[in-house]
Order: sequence, then C-alpha cells, then structure tokens
Amino acid sequence: MSLEKEIVPKGDYHSSLEVIVENSYATSAGKLVVYLEGGHFNRQFGADEFALNTLSDAVAFGKKLISKYQKNIKLVYGILVDDLGIACSEDSCTLPQLEKISEPQTAGELPEEIEFFIQKNTLIKRDKLMVFSERTSKNRSIESIKKKLKDNTEGLLITENGSHTEIKLSAPDVIPFVLARKNGDVFTAKCPAIIFQHYKDILFKLKQRFIEARDFVIIDWSDFSDHNKVVQGRTALTVMQKPQNHNLTIANIFFWR
Repeated sequence: MSLEKEIVPKGDYHSSLEVIVENSYATSAGKLVVYLEGGHFNRQFGADEFALNTLSDAVAFGKKLISKYQKNIKLVYGILVDDLGIACSEDSCTLPQLEKISEPQTAGELPEEIEFFIQKNTLIKRDKLMVFSERTSKNRSIESIKKKLKDNTEGLLITENGSHTEIKLSAPDVIPFVLARKNGDVFTAKCPAIIFQHYKDILFKLKQRFIEARDFVIIDWSDFSDHNKVVQGRTALTVMQKPQNHNLTIANIFFWR
C-alpha cells in the first residue's frame, strides 16, 4: 500500500485539493476513485452549521471535479456520525455519562437538515451515500488491534502502566501515542484508533464498490479540535492496514467552528 498524507493549507484550499487529485489521476490509468467526506455531526445535537457548511463545500468541490474529469473519475460522498460523544484531549478520551446520550439510532439515519440538503443537491445520491458510525469504528478498531497483536507487533509499542497495558503506535519520526489500553482481557480503544479504523473501512467499502480500482483519494473535512486524533489516526493506518496493491492519498482539511 502506498499512502500519501496531506494537510491542506488555509487560503485557496480547493486549488491545493485539485493538485492532489490531479497527481493521483495522472498515475491511475483513468480509474481514480475520490471519496469526499463532510457533514460530520453529533447524534445527540443533530446537524449544526459546521456539518452543513462542510457538506456544502464537499459538493462544491465535487462539482469542480466532475466539470474537469467528467466520467473519468468515480466520485463518492460520505458522512461520519458521532454517536459516541467522546471528548478528546492530548492525554485522554472521555465518554459522557450514558444518560446524556440519546437512544441509539441506525447509522444510516440522518438529521432532517442533511436529508433536505441532499434532496436539493443531486450530485449526492442518497442510496449511494456512505454513512459511517464512530461507535462501529470503535468496536471494529479493537478487533483490528487484537488481530495485529496476534499476527505481529511491528509498529506497536507495548508498555505496562500501573494496572493496565498501553498499546502505542511507534513509527519513524512520530512520538508514540496510545491506540488502546488493556485491563485484563478488556480493551479500550482511543480516538486515533477510531480514525484509523474509519479510514480502513472507507477503503474497504470503496474497493468493494469499484473492484478494478487501485487508486483512491480520501478528502476529509474535520473540526480543528479533532486535529490531533485525525492526524494520529491517519498515521496509524500505515501500520494497521496490511500491505495491499493500491495507492491511497488522504487529504485533511481542518476548520475552526
């Protein structure tokens, strides 16, 4: 797997994104898949201005790509639903008390504001929209970490810290960070683990949909408060994803709310 990582600068970031797509397209033999993810919202509070603005920006950029490449690229839209309510800091990830979380809903269910937006913007096909759940990513990341520990520990640093074991990612030029903690037989995934699993799942779904594709670009609109966990999760993907015959570029755009 070839993974290129980009953090899109401020300013005319659409131009920066276009360069990223163009570079991938140039080596893709006309089979490039571009995945655009905006609209991130918290299940408890619904779609806010950030969710709608990032989704709108993803549509605007998608229109530019269609205008330039026509049917020579495959364009896919997606949304990641925050159905965990995790509060992240440099050192910890904290779940709110259970009574503060609304009743679980199907990951594919979207707030009325987003459904209305999609109806008005025909570039997004509702039945083709990929909707992901942070809760599902969290659970799946634990299984990925367990499997990695069973297969080999290359790229991982296992340390004892009091009553629990910390499973950290250790990569060149990266300060080790915690992916999960293990207390007895119980694993607790941290925020970067949720992100690496999310990107891993996106790629899996895209490869299912486009069997012949080998070149993929993921463009992800995120809140700047999630910067550390997103960048760390993206870095962890290089260790947690088995080598495969594809090229992947992940571009992250961060906005202040």
